Amino acid sequence: MFFISKISLTQFKNYHFSAFDFTERVVVICGLNGKGKTNLLDAAYYCCFTKSYFNKIDGLNMQFGADGFRIEAKAPSISPEGGGNPGDMSEDISNRSKNKTDEIVCIFRGAGKKEIFLNGVAYTKLSEHIGKFPAVMIAPDDIGLITGGSEERRRFMDTVLSQMDAAYLQQLVIYNKVLQQRNSLLKRFAEQGKTDWPLLEVLDEQLIAPGNNIYSKRKIFAESLIPLVQKFYHRIADNDEEITLQYESGLNESSFHELLN
Repeated sequence: MFFISKISLTQFKNYHFSAFDFTERVVVICGLNGKGKTNLLDAAYYCCFTKSYFNKIDGLNMQFGADGFRIEAKAPSISPEGGGNPGDMSEDISNRSKNKTDEIVCIFRGAGKKEIFLNGVAYTKLSEHIGKFPAVMIAPDDIGLITGGSEERRRFMDTVLSQMDAAYLQQLVIYNKVLQQRNSLLKRFAEQGKTDWPLLEVLDEQLIAPGNNIYSKRKIFAESLIPLVQKFYHRIADNDEEITLQYESGLNESSFHELLN
């Protein structure tokens, strides 16, 4: 988690209003079941990703009977002379200023209206906030990365890469938007019993560029994990057996255009 120094929650999940100060580098949160330990972590996650880790629908994150919620957090700023490489999280964290703080405010007013502010300035696009405060949530359901379907693994890669690479996030946003339009079009074809091939081809062409970009970045990411996978496997298994990791995709064998056809 980023170096959060203070957080306050208003009408967020089971918190009516609570504020917490964190003065140490490592913080342990303890308490009885149902008291809000996980919800507090989720609030910190929300400040990093502009959404909950557990409930993607903001209306489900309000305290029962409330008409919205508010989360405020403060964290040391990243100094201007810090590395400048969005992929180097460790360098960014080490260069956080001890004298300046960033203030993050997340407001949900109900009816789907959400605003995120950084130091008093509202974002026009929420995606611009992703990556400014890198974070990793570790939860029991992470076992789904191993036992679950490929969608979980793709989501994990997207979450990591989007924090390190703003261009990847924009390509992902474009791809998902066009894909949603294409799926709606295919559904309409099925309902009406006729097909508009030229329109489908236009959407296919709009998918290819961002799709290829996403594929190449995911493949490089998976390959970069191989040394880490081997290192930790050797430590756990206490042997020199070689294991590997591979990003499986239809694009390994065919072009995007061929697969769409």
